[in-house]
Amino acid sequence: MPPTSRNEFFLTGEYRLTAGIESLCITRTFTRISNLARDATIIFDSLNANDFSGNQWILIPGLTQKAIDRLDSEKDCLNGVSFRFEWDGARGLIKVMPGAGHEMPTNDFTLVVFGALRAMGLYWEDIRWGGATRYRSHVGNKGKEGDQIFLPRHRQPVQGQIQDWPTLVIETGVSESLPKLQEDAKWWFNNSSGRIRIVILISLKRTKMLFQKWQLVPPNAPTPITRQYISSLRQQSPNMPPSVNQPATIQTLYMDQEVTVTPNAVIGAPMVLPFQALMDRAPAFNETDISITAQHFRGFARTWL
Repeated sequence: MPPTSRNEFFLTGEYRLTAGIESLCITRTFTRISNLARDATIIFDSLNANDFSGNQWILIPGLTQKAIDRLDSEKDCLNGVSFRFEWDGARGLIKVMPGAGHEMPTNDFTLVVFGALRAMGLYWEDIRWGGATRYRSHVGNKGKEGDQIFLPRHRQPVQGQIQDWPTLVIETGVSESLPKLQEDAKWWFNNSSGRIRIVILISLKRTKMLFQKWQLVPPNAPTPITRQYISSLRQQSPNMPPSVNQPATIQTLYMDQEVTVTPNAVIGAPMVLPFQALMDRAPAFNETDISITAQHFRGFARTWL
């Protein structure tokens, strides 16, 4: 696959671990976990001292398999600093989470979706949020975790073992991380062969919150992909993501919706999540698409802006 081709509305090309943060992240060749914990603490303190602005990434070349396994399984190994981890071979990438206030918009989003589905009569067992579950690629030694994942009943783990990819993933970061979050969306679509239907990106700045919904173009899309074609997809209502698998080599992902929240306005709401894309089945009686309204988005902002 060629390198990433980036457009305001769509992305193609091969996923790259540090795309979008090459000049932002710090690089630390691996020596020991305690040194990573020290670096993570420094980044955490800097983010909190600078109004949650700046770098939140540590690139780690030279990881041993033992270190990968520990970072993959021990959530408290960085001296209490919350983090997300991904790796590709012997290279790892840590995303430092600035704190509870940074994670609340993600949690609020999940509560709205859960509440909407429960109001339709779905049982809670049918609606599983998996938190920062780490998924491993079927190709090579690589894996990743998001900030939240959604799993309908038939995709949920069995006896603790992952059975299938989620239908929806949420990735959250500070505003400087948005290009990397968009690249992360590509990781999920690429490695799941399109089994993941929607990726929600939440970009946080003290004066603005940005919510983006990304999905794949249909496999029969005309080539080359144009802005006009993407615009025609975005105007469809509802805009249902493809329900067939697509290999990474032919994928194009695009931003279907964007909602901007400031202290004085909500622009772009409502954001619509198709029921069929979430639950991986057609809606039955009383089951409808989920509409996340301007009022919801104002609620998400209450703990941040």
